[in-house]
Amino acid sequence: MARAKAVQDSGSRAPLPLELPPLPEQQPRGVPGPRQLSGLSRTAISLAILAHFFAIFTAVTAAGNRVFPAPPLAVTMNEWVRPYLQLVFLTNPYRFYAPEPGPTNLMWFRVQYKDGTVRWFEFPRREDFVLRMPFQRGIALTMLLDSQMEPDMMRPNQYIVSPTGKICVASYIRHVARTVAPGDGRPADPQLVEEIQAYNVDHLILEPRQVQQGWGAYDLRLYRFVYLGSYNAEGQSRRNRVVEDIYVGLDTTFVAERVVTDLIRQRERLDPGRVIEQPGFPLPVRELARRHRDLLTMKELPTHLGKYIEQLVEEGTAKDVPDSGLPQTPLLPRDPADIQRLQRDLPRTPAR
Repeated sequence: MARAKAVQDSGSRAPLPLELPPLPEQQPRGVPGPRQLSGLSRTAISLAILAHFFAIFTAVTAAGNRVFPAPPLAVTMNEWVRPYLQLVFLTNPYRFYAPEPGPTNLMWFRVQYKDGTVRWFEFPRREDFVLRMPFQRGIALTMLLDSQMEPDMMRPNQYIVSPTGKICVASYIRHVARTVAPGDGRPADPQLVEEIQAYNVDHLILEPRQVQQGWGAYDLRLYRFVYLGSYNAEGQSRRNRVVEDIYVGLDTTFVAERVVTDLIRQRERLDPGRVIEQPGFPLPVRELARRHRDLLTMKELPTHLGKYIEQLVEEGTAKDVPDSGLPQTPLLPRDPADIQRLQRDLPRTPAR
């Protein structure tokens, strides 16, 4: 009975009161209270927060490309805060999907070996990677170079590459010289390389009107090229007259003509049908050659090979689709003076 009564008394016992901290007027003397920031400190912190978000705002508005250029004012403001953005790694592109998806950035290389063999190489290609992550890293490398290029406001159809961009190009050239084999059974060896020509490539996204017309994802008309110069295996510029500090936008047909010409001129040693199936061969030319096998079996090069390639590209696509009112992809204008100058200055593979 005594034990039960003790349990009952303990259950009915009132809870102990909580000990609350003393109010400010009850604060014991000699004990410091919470520190209050001065008005100047609060102002400085507020300005720092505003400056941080202003820097992010410039990164968003200054992100552009050659198809959708950023406003000049936004680019100027971004230059002021770019060191801070790089320090905190907030320079990531902000226009992947809006207001318009930008093109995919690629690199094409024309590798000429000392025995006259020529191989074209596109980087990156999704089908050359087992996992997607290495492919995405390759895309990041090409995007880095594209971010270091801007149109020359004084000379149309020409571009300026920053010093960082030139370092990127030289690094890509050395990598290609070490890893791209001639394709005839010999291993990759920089000692075999005579020269490497580099092209910065934009692969545009299909628009609804183009899908209606029957364009494929690898249609040549979706590609834009900028010639980045000729280099040796060490990444040193060979200083063609066309390219020293200015990089020229090329007509798509002109580049395709060079690829097909190289395939035909060396077919006595390399089967063009096997060459186009090698890893890294440019996809749009491969798809065109698959559809038109006679392109690789011509006995001699036609006088107007470029026009012939244009006809093959347009074959099978509709031209009378009603206008949908959507914006059209701007085609790179063909400047006859630029084309003639490049035909004169770019070295060509000698006929064999």
